[in-house]
Amino acid sequence: MRIRPAVDGEDLELVQEANSYWIGSTVYWQMMDATRERHPAPSWMAETSDGEPLAHATLICESVKHADQAMGFLWVVPVSRRRGTGTALHELILRTASDHGFRRVLMAAQNAEPGSIDAARAWGGEEDGYHHEQRLDLTALTDPQISGWCERATADGVSLHQVDDPEELASLYPFCRDRFDEAPDMGDESEPLSEAMFLVIAKPGRTVVARRGSEVVGLTCVSPRRGSLPSANVEFTGVHPDHRGRGIALALKAEQARRLRDNGIAQLFTQNLDGNGPILAVNTRMGFVREPGRTDFSFSVPD
Repeated sequence: MRIRPAVDGEDLELVQEANSYWIGSTVYWQMMDATRERHPAPSWMAETSDGEPLAHATLICESVKHADQAMGFLWVVPVSRRRGTGTALHELILRTASDHGFRRVLMAAQNAEPGSIDAARAWGGEEDGYHHEQRLDLTALTDPQISGWCERATADGVSLHQVDDPEELASLYPFCRDRFDEAPDMGDESEPLSEAMFLVIAKPGRTVVARRGSEVVGLTCVSPRRGSLPSANVEFTGVHPDHRGRGIALALKAEQARRLRDNGIAQLFTQNLDGNGPILAVNTRMGFVREPGRTDFSFSVPD
């Protein structure tokens, strides 16, 4: 086995083929470019001497939850597990984080992947949160259901529309940045969402905004997701604190679901931190079904 730096822009589809959370090579490298505007973000490939991919890893040298905690990502091809590949890359992530002045690294283990949780614990990880994986069958939704979910917000003077204009989308960055800061899984010392990253995760035609008059009160955005059926994934849903508790999050997600369904998307996925009661309640009301999610682990870096 050899470990090398990943080449910017290289095709990662083969190594990530079995990863249901994989966002695609194009979006991955767009995110790396956005991250690297502010911080280093090294990425590595593990492969055989013949170039067969075994694993892929990334370190984001940006404070997450705590000022001294970076974020890491590690995926090992299923047939290459329990052979030391993951351990070697995990140790490389921690050493590199230490070189950049971090004391901890946050990484997520997929509960549905055999051995994932056991490996994180064996590496000394401390559990630091659980993200519920939830799936909604969009083909089962009816127009009366969707209208009912939107009724409270629209009766209160809230309008819902899809953002198609890039300039309008860019104008929503300050609102989304502030809502990101308020998210329960961001902690007190995470760095704010950058405008470059916002424009990667929020795209024209995939973002729905809620307004009361001219005031933006909420938004939600989705991205394509791989699956056996045409699928999308919720990237973010946020409502201004002064307007919460009025059915706006439910209306936003319902309107987004309607548009996705009408455009041939069969299922919608979302991930929410355990303890985020309001949004979990919204998802339950809409019929999202919970599936095995992801557990966050915090790892101490070597001295």
